[in-house]
Amino acid sequence: MIKFSVKTEVKKFDEKKLQLVLFKSMIKMQEIATRLCPFDTGKLSRSINLDPQFLIVSKYELGTGVDYGPDIEFGTVKMRAQPFLRPSLIQVRNIWLKRYFDEVL
Repeated sequence: MIKFSVKTEVKKFDEKKLQLVLFKSMIKMQEIATRLCPFDTGKLSRSINLDPQFLIVSKYELGTGVDYGPDIEFGTVKMRAQPFLRPSLIQVRNIWLKRYFDEVL
């Protein structure tokens, strides 16, 4: 599970705008993770969820609703890792976050 939050100590930006940037980033991470996860039955991709799924909060959780999600993400002794959450975080951090900051702020 990946957790993000907006710290309210940031005074130079409006908190509601920061929350919008966070929300857009989390939606994009969910979209990318769903696209990157291995597809067999589709159960894993359908289980990738964002909680809560609405704006104006400062904390979100993105994870899978299946027990084997971490096994796929990190691998096991018998299975190689097929990461999908961490690459989505990296892509959002390196590409989308700046775009959303420029768009919103």
